[in-house]
Amino acid sequence: MKMLSNQKIDDIVNKVDIVSIISSYVNLVKKGRNYMCICPFHDDSNPSLTISPEKRIYKCFSCGASGNVINFVKEYEKIDFISAVKKICDISNIELEELKDYKTPKIDPEIEMIFKINNEANEIFKVTLFSSLGQDAIKYLNQRNISLDEIKKFEIGFASKKTNLVQKLLEKGYSALDIEKAGLGIIEKEFTKDYFVDRIIFPIKDEENNIIGFSARSYTSGFEPKYLNSKENKVFKKSKLAYNISTALKSSRMNKKIIVLEGFMDVIALCRIQINNAIAIMGTSLSQHHIQIFKKHNLDVLMFLDGDKPGVKANLKASQELLKSGLNIYIVNNQTNQDPDELINSNKIDYVKNIIDSAVHPIDYAIDKLWEFTNKNDPIEVENFIKQIYQFSRLIKSDVLKEMAINKVCKKTNLSLDTIKSIWQINVKQNDSSVVKNSQTNKNNIIINKKQNNIISKKDIYAKQALMAEEKIFVSLLHSDEFINEINFNIDKMINPDIKHATSVLINLYNSDIYKGHNARQALDLLKEYNILDFNEKQEKIINDDMLMKPIKKKGLEDAFAKIESFRTLLQVEELKEKMHKASTDDKKKIYASIQRLVKSNKRG
Repeated sequence: MKMLSNQKIDDIVNKVDIVSIISSYVNLVKKGRNYMCICPFHDDSNPSLTISPEKRIYKCFSCGASGNVINFVKEYEKIDFISAVKKICDISNIELEELKDYKTPKIDPEIEMIFKINNEANEIFKVTLFSSLGQDAIKYLNQRNISLDEIKKFEIGFASKKTNLVQKLLEKGYSALDIEKAGLGIIEKEFTKDYFVDRIIFPIKDEENNIIGFSARSYTSGFEPKYLNSKENKVFKKSKLAYNISTALKSSRMNKKIIVLEGFMDVIALCRIQINNAIAIMGTSLSQHHIQIFKKHNLDVLMFLDGDKPGVKANLKASQELLKSGLNIYIVNNQTNQDPDELINSNKIDYVKNIIDSAVHPIDYAIDKLWEFTNKNDPIEVENFIKQIYQFSRLIKSDVLKEMAINKVCKKTNLSLDTIKSIWQINVKQNDSSVVKNSQTNKNNIIINKKQNNIISKKDIYAKQALMAEEKIFVSLLHSDEFINEINFNIDKMINPDIKHATSVLINLYNSDIYKGHNARQALDLLKEYNILDFNEKQEKIINDDMLMKPIKKKGLEDAFAKIESFRTLLQVEELKEKMHKASTDDKKKIYASIQRLVKSNKRG
């Protein structure tokens, strides 16, 4: 398959009727020269998505979804870019030589079978709950304040000893091996028995609303384990569990926030008070899979775990991983020993809403909570507390937030600013021996390079680091598509337009199966062929630069994007500081507040 040029893509967008295409998915109403509809990309009740036939674009004024006809089909169908183009051309009877040999990515037959059999099982579980076999289970759910509407909304079911799920699935044409692969049965010699017995069933879905498996809860005392999950298979992975993820992503389109909870009872309770953008990680740790979902959808993350000591530790651990990834992260400071479900069931609804609205930055949370666990009369413990906060602060790129953290530590410990800074300075030297950080030169945004004894502006250093970082990201794709998803999620952060464009096209080459990796010269020749960059001089420079061509690891990739984000932040903060120098006293306060808001909303935390 040949690569689609930007001109060809523009021709398709200009040729097809965007109104006709979108109306095949949703009902449109004509309003003047435009059309409107219920937005399919968030929980919409009043038409908020506008389609302009003249501009050939759509725009939702509630959730912000926008783009051309290709973007719409891609997002609605949840398919890749090329598949969306192919679908539009098929609908509009447009023949493209470039797509002649294109084959739609095939779904693994086993995965397709698991999705299908899970749907069949889910329907059986739901019917069983509302039969005579499920009466005790419904009583238990009612005792947990789960209403009939909530049972239906979350598709809660029941597996009885008398359900005979395996037999029902065999009668529908599935084999015993299929049933075992889906985790719904256990093969013992020549007999296959039900995996879930006498348990309330909660279906677990993925981003696309496919049922990937089930979590089954016991409802009688002494029946262990309390929760029994599907066994791991091709679609059910412990590290990828996120209860309510499909619904939460739709709801989060409005406020661009997602709340992370512990259990599905917490999710159901929050939905009861109209907070629908919550997921549960079901007793697992927050994984890179979860983080990539948050990054893909550009979401701020609010951690709302239990208020007990294990919950605090889990909040701190998760927030460190999220800070490393460059996401905005806040912690809901639950100062009780109750989980969200218990708080709502005890009628503390206002308290829950208030602590969500006033979620704090993790550095503030870390200082408050770690100080609680510190023996204030033991100098060694106090010093360890200060060092712990320093290690946490290293993940923050904002000088303003770091300064605020130091001041807060001073107030907590009643130690002087010089003492705190001296302890931090020791840690700085231990963690970074290559650069001497002098407090006075830091204030003036200057770094001294010991080797050359030259004074270099911080801005120049950050700019050079950002450029080198973008080159490393681009080169990583020359090697392989190992990090293609991470790069694609973060590509908008890249600053240099040429490198950003080349990276985007290289991703397209992989997705189109034109380039398969492990041949940097071939990739550069392809880019040169498509006039992406002038590689006449750069090609040999890239190929012959051993340091640049060294394969990057995941940590290196994360560091590269961190450097880019640091430069972006520096530019924004410097601009505000420049305004602050010329401003009146009152305006200075406002600008300083703007810097604080920028820091809090910055993707580097």
